[in-house]
Amino acid sequence: NNFFDTYDILLGVEVYNQGDRYPGDRAKWDSINRERAPDDLVWGYSDDDMHVLASHAFRNYQHFLMPSLTEAEFRTAMNNGAFYFSYEPNGANSASPTYGTATTPKLTNVVIDGDVITITGTDYTSIQWYNQTTSIVGTGTSIDLSTLSYTNFVRAVLTNANGLTYTQPFGFEEYI
Repeated sequence: NNFFDTYDILLGVEVYNQGDRYPGDRAKWDSINRERAPDDLVWGYSDDDMHVLASHAFRNYQHFLMPSLTEAEFRTAMNNGAFYFSYEPNGANSASPTYGTATTPKLTNVVIDGDVITITGTDYTSIQWYNQTTSIVGTGTSIDLSTLSYTNFVRAVLTNANGLTYTQPFGFEEYI
């Protein structure tokens, strides 16, 4: 965990790698963030780490939220966590699952109003909210942070028959 404090170039961890090669990575990600300040969380990534085209490609990807396709906008989005990621076990069957073509759920909006976070998306069948112990602390499009205790972040997972889409963690001062 202190690698993120020692090397400020490190922004996140692979939560999915080459499909779901390391299933414990979600718990590890949550554990790292449990030890961090709510305004200094570590972002999650989903990467193919492709070594074999047929079986390793097009299952893991990020959706970067940028006003324009430039290196500067990409760096800003990456540094600020302005992206979300997906894992598609059977693959997108496309070399470029651009926004709108991937078959996993898409995140379309996030609204934070006081203690309530509300997300909207498309192509999802369920939404679950998780805390620092990788425990489900809510379901549905909204979560009221004032109902939670002993946590410094939540994150949401949107699910459909094709895969999973993860938000980045939302940090907040814990309620005790």
